[in-house]
Amino acid sequence: MLADGVAGIAATYAVMMALYHRDVHGAGGQLVDVNLVEPLARLLEAGTLAYDQLGLVKDRLGNMLPASAPRNTYRTADGRWLAVSSASPSIAARLFRAVERPDLARNPDYVDPVRRQERAAEVDQAVADWIGRQTLDEAMKIFESAEVAAAPVYDAPALLADEHLCSRGMFLDVDDADLGRMTVHAPVVRLSETPGRVDHLGGTLGQDNDLVYGGLLGLGPDELDALRSTGTI
Repeated sequence: MLADGVAGIAATYAVMMALYHRDVHGAGGQLVDVNLVEPLARLLEAGTLAYDQLGLVKDRLGNMLPASAPRNTYRTADGRWLAVSSASPSIAARLFRAVERPDLARNPDYVDPVRRQERAAEVDQAVADWIGRQTLDEAMKIFESAEVAAAPVYDAPALLADEHLCSRGMFLDVDDADLGRMTVHAPVVRLSETPGRVDHLGGTLGQDNDLVYGGLLGLGPDELDALRSTGTI
């Protein structure tokens, strides 16, 4: 699914550039070549560059990112999950004070990004230990008060209940002929003059058979009836 989405974004960008080249510069059309692998591989360019220049091969780290540690997802006392990011020295210092480790906030070895990276596992464990003793609501209340970059990890019910996302119109209720009313995502891009909309969730099975097989492929009524009688369409 990630490959499909990333490739779709890359293809859209490529089409827009091709249209710009045609319409603004008076050029002709051109072939747009986009596949699933290359846009996805672009997301890993930091890893390939590190290998090319330094010979480093990154191991699997889960959600942890040592380059801006502590940055990870952490399990709370009530079995939920919390994401924290603290790349800058000021955010890291606020985080250390919030998790009751002011000693780390005063120590340059843990505030400086480069030196903190060398101690990534240690600071990650310190944050994990503290969050593991708090419920999600307790931890978020403290982090918000301390201006720590943190957020709950949402499941589907939490996502649909988020007041901010709902106020933005991120979800729409659309009627489907087979499944009834369904909650789906609204168009991601908001255009002021030509806003997107969701008219339907797809036609019924076989709805366009006459158009496709008859209109486009040239099959006659008898041929279509024969295909229907055998369950082919």
